[in-house]
Formats: sequence, C-alpha cells, structure tokens
Amino acid sequence: VQIGSSTWSQVSVSVAGSPSTLGIKTDGTLWAWGLNDAGQLGDGTTTSHSSPVQIGSSSWLAVSEGSSFTIGIKSDGTLWGWGNNSYGQLGDGTSISHSAPAQIGKSSWLAVSAGDSFVLAIKSDGTLWGWGNNIYGQLGDGTTTPRYFPVQIGASVNWSQVSGGVNSSFGITSDGSLWAWGSDNLGQLGDNTTQQRLSPMQIGASQWMLPPTPSYTLTLAKAGSGTGTVTSSPAGISCGSTCSATYTAGTSVVLTAAADTGYGYSWTGCDSSSGAQCTVAMAGNKTVTAAFGLTYTLTVNNSGNGTITSSPSGISCGSACSTPYAAGASVTLTATPNTGYTFSSWSGCDSTSGSECTIAMSSDKSVSAVFKSTNTLTVKTVGAGTALIMSSPAGISCGTTCSYSYVTGTAVTITATPNAGFSLIDWSGCDSRNAFQCIVTMSSDKSVAAVLSQSTDYVSAQSAISAVVAQYPVIFGSASGSVTIGTDTSGVYYVDWFSNGKGILAWTDGYLYYYSGTGWWVSMGITWRSQSDFDKASAGITSFYNQYASLFGSPSGGITSGSTTTGAYYVEWFTNGSAIVAWADGYMYYIYGGNTYSFDMPWKTLSTDDKATQAINTAYTQNVSYYGTPSGGIVKTSTANGAYYVQVFVNGTGILAWTDGYLYYYSGGSWVSLGTAWNTSTAYDKASKMINYYSSLYTYSLGMAYGNIIGGTTSSGTSYSQWFMSGSAIIAWTDGKMYYYAGSGSFVSLGGKWQ
Repeated sequence: VQIGSSTWSQVSVSVAGSPSTLGIKTDGTLWAWGLNDAGQLGDGTTTSHSSPVQIGSSSWLAVSEGSSFTIGIKSDGTLWGWGNNSYGQLGDGTSISHSAPAQIGKSSWLAVSAGDSFVLAIKSDGTLWGWGNNIYGQLGDGTTTPRYFPVQIGASVNWSQVSGGVNSSFGITSDGSLWAWGSDNLGQLGDNTTQQRLSPMQIGASQWMLPPTPSYTLTLAKAGSGTGTVTSSPAGISCGSTCSATYTAGTSVVLTAAADTGYGYSWTGCDSSSGAQCTVAMAGNKTVTAAFGLTYTLTVNNSGNGTITSSPSGISCGSACSTPYAAGASVTLTATPNTGYTFSSWSGCDSTSGSECTIAMSSDKSVSAVFKSTNTLTVKTVGAGTALIMSSPAGISCGTTCSYSYVTGTAVTITATPNAGFSLIDWSGCDSRNAFQCIVTMSSDKSVAAVLSQSTDYVSAQSAISAVVAQYPVIFGSASGSVTIGTDTSGVYYVDWFSNGKGILAWTDGYLYYYSGTGWWVSMGITWRSQSDFDKASAGITSFYNQYASLFGSPSGGITSGSTTTGAYYVEWFTNGSAIVAWADGYMYYIYGGNTYSFDMPWKTLSTDDKATQAINTAYTQNVSYYGTPSGGIVKTSTANGAYYVQVFVNGTGILAWTDGYLYYYSGGSWVSLGTAWNTSTAYDKASKMINYYSSLYTYSLGMAYGNIIGGTTSSGTSYSQWFMSGSAIIAWTDGKMYYYAGSGSFVSLGGKWQ
C-alpha cells in the first residue's frame, strides 16, 4: 500500500528485521514509524508510531537502521546516532542509549551503513571507519575487540560504498573492487571458504558496478522591490539570467547575493546562511529565495569587554560594527559580557529586555552597549550549624556556600540568619560590620565566612521567660504558642506571646522586655543571657531613650562605639542634636544643647581590675608629661589585705592603686598619695541596694519593674528611682531617705535610709 502522497529519496529498515522504518523525503526531511522500544525512531520518546512522524527539522542526506538503533548523515555531512547503545554502536564512547539524535564526533561523512549491532561509515576523505560490536571481526580492524568510538579500518582512502550485515561486512572501493570481512560460517563472504576474516579481503578480481549517484535541481527565486544578482559555487547559477542548475546528490552549493546600490538582501530556504552567502546541501530538489529591497544601516557602539550579536545575523563584534538590514526589519541585539564583566545598559533601542535590544529598521539606527567590570563575592558558613545568608543588593541567597558577581565598587551588605538552635558568633573577610551584618566593597574578588556555633541562647531565653511567667501568672495567663525566633540587624531575638495579647521578648541586648497588649516593649530589667559591653550599653541607652523619648526625638543611625585611653564607650545620636552616651567610666551621660549631663547611673558593673585600670589610665592622661612612656603594662599583685595594681614608666616614675582604695604616685624614692579614690561604693550602688531591698518586700503590690534604676538631679542633689508597671515607684531621695509613690498623691516615707 502507498504510504502517504509525498515523494521519497531513501528508506531504511533494520538488517535484523526490527519492525521499524526510517525514510528521507525529497525535501531532505527525516521521517520514522513502527516499533520504538529503544528510541530508535529518534523522536525523543520510546512511543511507537503507526504512521510517519517527522524527526526534527534538519535536512538529511542518508539514514541506516540497525537492530533497534539508527545512524544518519545530515546534509551538512555531520554524523548522528540514536536508539540502543549496548555495544557502543552510537559511537559516543558510552553504552548509554539515546531517544533523540546525538552527534558523533565533528568530521564530515559521505556514507554510512548500520549492521546488526555495529556501524561502518565512509568519511568525505574516502577513509573507512567502524565501531560497535566486533565479536566476529565485522569491524575489520584486525581484532575482535568492541569499539565505543569510531576507529579507522586500514589506510585506504578510496572507499566508495559499504554495507553491514548481521555479523559480516562488505565494501567497494573507487576502482570497483569488492571486499568482505567478519563472520563466514555460511560462506557469506564469497571467498570460497567458511573462514572468519578480521580484516577486509578482496573477493575475486572483477570490477563491480557502483550505484549511480542521483542528481537534484536547485532553483533560485528572486523577490522584493529591489534588484541584485546571485551566483553559485560550484558554478551553475548566475541569476541574472540562469536561475536553476542540476547538482550531484550530496553536493554543498554556496549561493552569493550581490545587491545593487541602495538595496539589501535576505534569504529563505537555505540550510544555513551567513551574510551574503546561503548554503544548500543537495539531498533533494531545492528552492531558495533571495529577496532584494530597500535597506537601512544599523551601527552598534560597544564599550568593550563583551560582544554584540544580532538576529537576523549580521552584527557580531566586540567594539563598533555596522550592517544593512531590509527596511521594516526587526533586529534583536544580544549583549554577552566577557569573563569578569557584566552587561550594564543599552541606549538607542526601541525596546529592551535584560541583555536584549530590539530595533525596528525604519531609518539608519545607532545603538550603544555598556559593559562594566565585576568581582565575585563568595559567602560560606563555617563551624557548627546552618543559616540563611542573604545579600543587599540581591544575588547571594543560600544556606552553605554560594557566590555572585557584582559590579566593581558595589557595597554589599550580607545578613546571616541562623536556623533554630544555632547562633552567629563572628564574621571573617568583612571590610566593616554593622552589628550582625557584614559589609564588603567589591574592589576585588572577596570571600566572606559566617562563623556559626551551637546556640544555648534559645534555652536561656526560654528559661528566663518561663521564670517571669511563673512569678506573674495573673498578668500573662496561658501561652498562645512556643517561644519563636526572629532576627534584627542587631542579632537574634526570642519572643513568647500569650492568649491575652501580652508578650515577653528576649531582645538582642540580653534583656527581657514586656508588651502590655497596647503599648510598646518596656524593659523588665532582667537579663536572659550573659552580656557583652555592647549589650549592656545598648540596654542602658535604650532604657533612657524609652523613658525620655520626647527629650531626644528620633534616633539618627544606630548605636556606635569608640575608644579612649580609659576604655571603650558607646553613643547614640538623635536628629535634634542630642545624644545618650555609655562612657568608658561605666556611667551614663546625655548631651543636650551642647552641654553634657550625668545620669549618675552605671551601664555596667566595673570589676576591681576595671576600676584600677581606669583610675591609673585617667591619672596618666592627666599628667603625661610627668610620667612619660609606660614600661610594660599594669601589673596586679595579691596580698593578705587585697590586690594592688601598679604601672611603672621608663623615667622611673609610677602610679599605684593601693589596697586602701586610693591612688599614689612614685616620686623621689617614695609613694605620694594623689588623693583619688579608685575602689569605693558609689551613691548609685548605695541607692540601688535599698531600692532592690524594698522592691523585694512589696513585689505583690508593686508588680513588674519598668526600666532600670535611674538617677536624676535637682537643686537639692541627686536622687534615684525605680518605676513599676503599676504606676508606683520607690525613690532614694536627696535627703538620704527612702520613699514610696503609689501612683497618685504624695510620697510616703518607708523609714529607711540609703546614705
């Protein structure tokens, strides 16, 4: 029965009788039908077909089917294979099967024949090659070794035809002689024996007729309102006058268009085209159209460090180039940066989309592309645990290791959010830090690491929150979930919400805060983990700001640190020019109206070592010219009466923090008192001791503390107070006595004294 109404130039069925078929139509297209259990039809599936289906869109010259696999030659001379590959018969160096055509090497091929599980093929230079199963020597390479890549058979360069059988092979050379090799168990080699042959052996001395080579007609059609000529190589077409010619099958014909002045050209029907040239492989009768029409010039200016290509082709350059396009043509330019650069911007386009620029050729057009250098940022985590690492600008987003290229000079901020149970303890490779963020400026390739550790903070926060709830069950009621984790630029925090809308927050500064259900977080004055100096200073600054927000206004940036010879300090400035300072002496100050005032409240508890070191350094800075250059550091010595500290200097002088709590300096062979105390209890210490005492006596009526104990100055002296959520307060007044304030009315004396 006739299969369809098309005209065909070639058909192939399996040498082993596999029920599948492939054929090439006279237009060069490849079609297949039948069994497809190994992907031998080449349509990308293993689904069988009962009628022809087209395989791809390429133009084909030859096709040959083996046992559940297929080998074909495209019109451009490239060799392709698909289907079963258990013996390496696809020639790609593996035994992996393919359900779609995969190219075999880069050579140009003339003829191919598939045997049962092996392949023989002739290159365009006349050499013979084989690969696949070789158990009977059917490849002809003198061995029985299977081959997974094509191997050359002998050194002859005059092969014209080859055919592979089940386990035997045959070929004809250009002089008409016949050759055979492989299995001969039934005398199939024709050498009057049944002897297996591992290399080609000539069969008789006769001359064998080669099959006639078909010829096909190439027709050139001209279109458009413009004029021009087309010529061919090999010669035959000169149109102009002669616009068709006949060529031997397999001939590659190159057509060249020459447009008259003011006109351009475009091709249709080519197997491939490049500028003025159109290439056609003669696998059947072909028609090609050359359209001549009005053109405009597109000029591309490139800043360098990348290439610009176009569709339709014509533009392909790394600096400046131009080409004419037909009037009305739509040209899409694509920018591809060189290694170490990124595409930045277009100008002159009608529209853009990322690295693509589209131009409608309604006139001469000029387009510019800008590329910028890049540097690669690599970010990873080290230590125990995992974290989500993000960047701003975007680019980095990963949990372990990732990298991204940024434009040179870009400032990138990296944030690490540890997963539950882990914490960020350090960064490495940063140019600078902003609390728990890492900042790098991309002046070169950079590598940054987030250092993680197993976190005990979650357990500590949970324990501290549970203790508060146990102490004040009436206030909080029942929890509406478990303690959850969040992140801020200052670090990781933990929060527990309750069914009545209230909450407890374990903030990044190491303190617990309270949410009333309607108001903002208020410090409870309770620590939930050990604190760094930054934590302590932040808590002190935040506490004062929350209580006197109207005085300071809006924060201007975050809390920053600095250092003096007496130690580190921390400060937060506000938009009205005021500031709160946690000074190196361990006390809080505020700056307002150009003047500095003391809160008379410590932001950290100084150890004996800290007090001695601060006092000695202060005395030294007040009279540097006398003491000169220090000789070594401050030395601590323990005695039965306590520890003392001494700093000696190169000129023989020294400063001593003695066990009696006072400073001395060394002069003329003896120690002389400076009259400065370095280890005495402060007024704040005394007031805090009594306030905490009364707070513990009246916990039930006072409720939770609001903020920290703070100092205040009046005309009669300095007082200290602790306020509570109930609106009441306990006050250490300037007269040295303790008072209670119930929230309204007058102050009531508690009868105790604090100094």
